[in-house]
Amino acid sequence: MISAFQSRAFRFGMDLSEQQLEEINFFRDGKKYADESAAIAKQGSAYKKKFTESPFIFEFEYGAKGESYWTYEYMVLQLEDCADCLRALYPHIKFVFMLDHSCGHEEKLWQSYEILILKRRRVILDHFLLL
Repeated sequence: MISAFQSRAFRFGMDLSEQQLEEINFFRDGKKYADESAAIAKQGSAYKKKFTESPFIFEFEYGAKGESYWTYEYMVLQLEDCADCLRALYPHIKFVFMLDHSCGHEEKLWQSYEILILKRRRVILDHFLLL
């Protein structure tokens, strides 16, 4: 299965050059995820890891074990990874992400605000998304 972001500007996913990856990794160096417990649960550390490829497309095997399901923890980490890429490369632009909420990513970050749009779509506006 795939979890991916798309936009009018970058289409499906976002290809990143080696130079862009270096710039993003420098931007993220030594920083922790906003949801530290999600990062520790899925990556073993709250600190952000260096990218070797674009986080805009994430492939995973769907299965019966809990690690094989797309959970809130995976979603929030991928969202912050993508936000980091955009903030590092385009600091003069503010971004808003729209998520398909159909998988039931029901947890919310403390201090998050959500705007219900239609029946199954939400925009999560949080401090780490709108810097």
